[in-house]
This record gives sequence, C-alpha cells and structure tokens, in this order.
Amino acid sequence: PNNPDSPSAPLDVYCVQFISPTNEVRREGPTGLLRLRERQIGWVLGEIARRQTPALVAGDWNTTEGSDAYLRATDSLVDGWREAGRGPGWSWPVSLNPFVDLVSPPLLRLDYIMHTGSRFGPELRVERIGVIDGPMGSDHAPLLARLTRHPTGR
Repeated sequence: PNNPDSPSAPLDVYCVQFISPTNEVRREGPTGLLRLRERQIGWVLGEIARRQTPALVAGDWNTTEGSDAYLRATDSLVDGWREAGRGPGWSWPVSLNPFVDLVSPPLLRLDYIMHTGSRFGPELRVERIGVIDGPMGSDHAPLLARLTRHPTGR
C-alpha cells in the first residue's frame, strides 16, 4: 500500500455538481453565481493540490470549454474527453423537463471527467469515454469512461 504504483494505491474521487449560472440568479445575480462556481472549483482544485493523491473529478461542471473555469481546471487536470473522446461530447440538455420524456438533442458539453494524469504517482488515463443517449431522468446525459492506471515512468 505504500507503493504509489500499487493497484491498491489511493485514488480520490470527487463527484461534483457546481452551481449553474442560472440558479438563484434573481437573488445572487449572474456575477455572484459565476464567482460562487469559481470558488467551488477552486476548493476542489485546492484539495487535490493539498492532498497530492491521484484524483478523478467527475460530474456536472455547468461550464463550457471556453470558460475561464474550464481553462483553470485544465491547467492542473486532464480532460478525459480531450484524451479519448470522439465528437463534441455534448451532454446537455437531454430534456428540457426531466419529468417528461421530451428528449432534445444536446447542444453543450457541461459534464466532464477530469483527472490528475501523472501528477501524483501512477498515471491515470482515460482509454474510452462516451455520452450515454436516452432519457435518464435528468436534463444531463451521463458519461461512461474506462480509466486505467499505469505505473510511474511507463
């Protein structure tokens, strides 16, 4: 277990849903919500840096690839879709009303699987990743990925 290349070495997993810029917009205002999302993402990135353990961060980031939040995250994390995905990876909106089976074609990529790569020991890699199609009871489509761990230096 003390060997970072061991298959039983620790892996931190963060399942996230960062606040949407449209939530509570009347109360907080759009700028306040963007700042809150920045703080949420900053907290997770800070925890990863503090713990220095290989990590996976997956979920609804509520941000697009061109945003400052995404660029900040990919300064220290590897975007699994960029590593192994095909096509645009759009995951939202699957349905404008998750309680009704009115399926719409996704138009944005707001859901991500990111990881630390080889920053803290064994290299994590996304070998395959895809968006699962069909109504799942959410306005977001889930992602399915196969991750592997490779010993340091390989």
